[in-house]
Amino acid sequence: MVKYTQKGKMAPKGYSKIQSNYTFLLGDLEPTSICFALFQEHLFDQNDIEKVTSKAGTKEQNNQILTILLERSGHNSYEKFIDVLKNLNYDHAVEILESECSDDSDESGFIEFNEGRKEKQEKKSSLARFKEAILHRGTPNVAFKAKDADITRLKQEREAKIRESKRLESKARDEEIARLKQEQESKRLSKVIDELQETQKKQWKQIIDYEAMLNSTPSMERNTESIKCNQCLHTVAHGSDLLNIPGVGALEKSTVTVFGAEGVLKQKFINETDDIFDVYTTSKADIKVTSNRIGHPKYVWYDIGYDWSYMHCKGKECKNQIGWKYQKNGDTPFYGLIDANVTD
Repeated sequence: MVKYTQKGKMAPKGYSKIQSNYTFLLGDLEPTSICFALFQEHLFDQNDIEKVTSKAGTKEQNNQILTILLERSGHNSYEKFIDVLKNLNYDHAVEILESECSDDSDESGFIEFNEGRKEKQEKKSSLARFKEAILHRGTPNVAFKAKDADITRLKQEREAKIRESKRLESKARDEEIARLKQEQESKRLSKVIDELQETQKKQWKQIIDYEAMLNSTPSMERNTESIKCNQCLHTVAHGSDLLNIPGVGALEKSTVTVFGAEGVLKQKFINETDDIFDVYTTSKADIKVTSNRIGHPKYVWYDIGYDWSYMHCKGKECKNQIGWKYQKNGDTPFYGLIDANVTD
């Protein structure tokens, strides 16, 4: 930390400019920010800050600040004071101070407000000399009115700049938010489109696979080898009735030679009670049908929307489950035969 030392009075030129605008500076500055900025510039020390903050009002605090600046902040303190004003955006104050052509007056115009630092009579004399110096500069009313008008104009310009800056910042922020929302919505829509396209691809693949299977029926279509119930040997269908219909929920698919036919599609499925079945499909079946229902969505074996029914052997007193009958919207049905429950 830099140790503060008293450096004497401000240079006469800067002293005169501050003296000439003393009343304006008393009312225009915000003392707390000025005080701590001067502290950072090593013009003030901790004692100076305490002296300033101990004063009751804004003008009293500003008076203390100006007193310290003028009397013991050093020869070059005016230039540092101007830098502080610029850094704190007191552009109007800088403009007034820098545009003033100081009369070569001495510090006779300086007003000392601090109680205890000077005697009461000395304060009155200083005030009188200050008023006299102002009167020598021209007609008081005209001078003060002109200066007040400049101050008002500069304040209005600064406020207008601040409002415009805030407006532009708000506009830029709103535009950025709108851009981010649009980008987010675009990504969401792109993701939805990709999902729809992927779903459509899967659906088309299922259709193509289905058509391919229909077009590749097992060989030996005229084969008359029987497919029988493995309990009572009732004839359920024939090898020529076999029809390859691919399922969407099959765990495994393979082609086998069975019931005198080659290239027969054998599919492995699991139901909602975790029972596993190997199934063949046929276009015909001599069976009994019971309990129509729609399959559980999680365990759809064929295309969604098929009604399915249990089918049992029609043999006398035989209750063996042969498989299931599938039908969709009144279309031609097909039949799923359980491999373990049929034989040749």
